[in-house]
Amino acid sequence: MNQPTTTISKSSPTAKGPAELWEAIKTIVSLQNQAPPLVSVSRDEALPLSFTQERLWFLDRLTGSNAAYNIPFALQIKGDLDIKALERSFKEIICRHEALQTNFTSVEDNPVQSVDPDKSQNWSLTVRQLPQLPPSEREAEIQKLCVEEAQTPFDLSCDALLRATLVELDNSEYLLLVTVHHIVFDGWSEGVFWRELAELYRAFGNGQTSPLTALPVQYADFAVWQRQWLEGEILDHLLDYWRGQLGNNLPELELPIDRPKTAKSTRPSASYQQTLPATLTEKLKTLSRQEGATLFALLLAAFKVLLYRYTEQDNLFVCSPIANRNRKELKNLIGYFVNLLILRSDLSDKMGFSELLGQVRQTVSGAYAHQDLPVQQLINSLDLGQSPLSQVMFVLQNTVQQTPKLANLEVRSRQVDSGTADFDLSLSMSESEGTLIGVWKYNTDLFAESTITKMDEHFQLLLEQIAADPTQSLASLLVLTEDELQELRAKRANYRLKPEVEGVKVKPRNPLELQLMRVWEQILGSDRLGVTDNFFEVGGSSLLAFRLIAEIEQTFGKKLPLTTLIQAPTIEQLAEVLRQGSDPISSSWLTPQKPDSSRLPFFCIAPAGNSGMGFAPIVLHLGDDQPFYVPQALGLEGETEPHNSVEDMAAHYIKEIRAIQPEGPYLLGGRCFGGIVAFEMALQLSRQGQKVALLALIDGALPPHVYLEMRNRDGSIKSKSLADLWRSFVFFCRSGQLLTILGYKYTKLVKRIRKQKAKQQQAPDPALKNVKKVFRSHLQARADYLPQGTFSGKIDIYASETLRIDQQDEWNKLVDGGVEYHFIGGRHDTIDREPHVRVLAAKLRESMDKAQSMFASSSNLSESGNS
Repeated sequence: MNQPTTTISKSSPTAKGPAELWEAIKTIVSLQNQAPPLVSVSRDEALPLSFTQERLWFLDRLTGSNAAYNIPFALQIKGDLDIKALERSFKEIICRHEALQTNFTSVEDNPVQSVDPDKSQNWSLTVRQLPQLPPSEREAEIQKLCVEEAQTPFDLSCDALLRATLVELDNSEYLLLVTVHHIVFDGWSEGVFWRELAELYRAFGNGQTSPLTALPVQYADFAVWQRQWLEGEILDHLLDYWRGQLGNNLPELELPIDRPKTAKSTRPSASYQQTLPATLTEKLKTLSRQEGATLFALLLAAFKVLLYRYTEQDNLFVCSPIANRNRKELKNLIGYFVNLLILRSDLSDKMGFSELLGQVRQTVSGAYAHQDLPVQQLINSLDLGQSPLSQVMFVLQNTVQQTPKLANLEVRSRQVDSGTADFDLSLSMSESEGTLIGVWKYNTDLFAESTITKMDEHFQLLLEQIAADPTQSLASLLVLTEDELQELRAKRANYRLKPEVEGVKVKPRNPLELQLMRVWEQILGSDRLGVTDNFFEVGGSSLLAFRLIAEIEQTFGKKLPLTTLIQAPTIEQLAEVLRQGSDPISSSWLTPQKPDSSRLPFFCIAPAGNSGMGFAPIVLHLGDDQPFYVPQALGLEGETEPHNSVEDMAAHYIKEIRAIQPEGPYLLGGRCFGGIVAFEMALQLSRQGQKVALLALIDGALPPHVYLEMRNRDGSIKSKSLADLWRSFVFFCRSGQLLTILGYKYTKLVKRIRKQKAKQQQAPDPALKNVKKVFRSHLQARADYLPQGTFSGKIDIYASETLRIDQQDEWNKLVDGGVEYHFIGGRHDTIDREPHVRVLAAKLRESMDKAQSMFASSSNLSESGNS
């Protein structure tokens, strides 16, 4: 037998050294040089959206028209304004840039761009007058107009996506409000827009024609080119790079928020601005030059230290936007090109700041070189769908915010906000007149202003410490008092709270839904349910699912398979099943329909006496593309007698899984007692010549041979010493089984007392009677199980706080490849419930990816050898 090994699993990116990074950059530059030419394409066929546009279009379809992606501007103008020249300038810009003539519709549910050249001719500048008001009321009215204009949504399918309103304040004073949708505009576009507006206004005001040269390509040409180019070798290289940087799971930051998140939040925003002293600004610029880093990398590294201190998390990421205009044809175009970079770092107290800066500098350099992969493609390709990308953003504006210099006019920008926070927290820094200015934008549903001001104070202190001595260890930077630490930890507890389920409950709309509602209320003990509530999100459990199905049969005379609740978990959906008179599925398997998935299915065995219902939370978080199957134990629905041996159970399940996947490699798993059955299945499959690529035990029960050592050859229980009994009892407690059984008995006792107090005379529940029978049979099978031989692979154990690593030696006696532990947290009965189920699913998904990747590699080698 091989020497057993233990690996403590930790998800972290694969860091590239300078030499590797340089090779990666040389490769991407070479591939970029091979890109096809960016040329004008025909407008006779449907034009696709760019990847970034497609993301915003889907969000708009999902949430409905709103102002979340409005980009507002407000200019206060003094002087003799030529309104006609101003309007003509706007129309000429719209005529020059097709992006501003575009609407977004769908053909067979696929989004397309619709360019209307007449948009520029039909566009008009709205002019209105501000009524005469006292000075104290005038400013409030101006602010009201700014907010109303900024928060008026666009209809992407028909509206002009740039609008402008000129408010006449008096004879020589104006307020110009311009709002444009992000789907056709970005930060770089702002500079292009104001520059062209100034040139055109000067020319038209002097009776001249446009001085601007024609544009070689338009945004739609870029969208077509992008989709042609981002495929094949270039796409593979980009994905390989980002996969090495990020892995498949990104850690969620537990920010110190003042109020818990809610499902109802509209992400209202507020801003706080602070200016750094000129002396500190100069010191930071000098330091960045000395360290061979950009000012952006220096400030980002400092910001990450702040987050490290505030969250006490050593593995964190920050998002940052990048212009993403690598080709000269795009420099003068208005459009949505900006991309989002995900910049991840590992920190530790022992690390010096200069060391961290070197790491961040390297990360930024690699990210810049590989910026062509749109963030949505990255999310889709690396299975980052549940990643918290909207948490924290950092920006350094490398150009001063521009205000158009309109001829013979005094123009001043006025701060205006769309009122929506794209990120929970963002810090945008820029340099003006030799000083750095920081603007904190934050979600006011989460943060109080006092928290943000304190964060800003800490950030400035941190920058001063870094400027004084960049070689300091992170442990010596921004040392917080005990009171400050306790306050931050208390606030972080808000982040760990499950978001409140809010909103209007949908009431029953017909007699069938009303009948089902009454059944649900009885089973769940709640009168606050809606017909769209998910059974498993409002208190439903595996045990309650049995009772619900039994009650439905008694009330409606229709027996549904237990797995109906996976396919139809709401009253609304169950009513439709009953109304149609057909079942959503015909087997006893938990089988999410994933026809397009190329992933190997995962076969998971439920705990003793349980169905697959309990796996619903894991399935929810594993991802839409992961097939997940759970064979249902015989006897749960009274259809037959339960199995009375682990070997028979495993053999029966193997027949079922091979009907779905005839040949290996197999991904197997099991929860508690189900882990023992999965282990026996792995043994039997190995003897059949089949490969088991993953054997995952979710808070597994005691190793089988612990029971083996308790039995004689004839199967009778050995006489044990007090010490042996105590050791077995300790194992039993630590595995969590004692807690589970005591909890089960306690629950039954409470129910019995309640029934007695209510003096209810009820017949025995046949569903629970079946569950008890299967449960007893499984426990007996567990006690009688004597494993034959050892498993040639390794075991992955996903452990709660109650499962200790001292069981490792016991498991190692049964496997050749060792044991890998993944510590999840929670107790035995909560490891697969919120909030721990997110961690469990992420680590389980990581193990599946690794197993599938290893199989793919070995298959390729095998095919290569055969050829």
